[in-house]
Amino acid sequence: MGFKINEKKIIDDAAMTTDIISEVIDARPIYALGLYAKWGAGATGSMKFQGSANGVDWFDLQTATAISGNAGEVTLALDGTPWLYVRAFYDFTSGTGALDVWLNSKGN
Repeated sequence: MGFKINEKKIIDDAAMTTDIISEVIDARPIYALGLYAKWGAGATGSMKFQGSANGVDWFDLQTATAISGNAGEVTLALDGTPWLYVRAFYDFTSGTGALDVWLNSKGN
């Protein structure tokens, strides 16, 4: 029996005019995951992928990606993640734009 492959959009065309937090992903049944964020021009802030051991306290899984008005994208791949939960977080500073984030996972 092989791993189940899933793709899910966890942020869909969200207005980048405030902080944006994706739904919390339960990573316990996931063997490997990839997160992909893509945004349009106009926003200023930072894009982060975060992990949690308890669903309450969150920490950055990589250095935050600065967003300075230009369109862009960032990815994160985790193999055998030890964290129970993951999420995407856009930390708003100013401006407008639109944000999409996808989760691809392999697991049970």
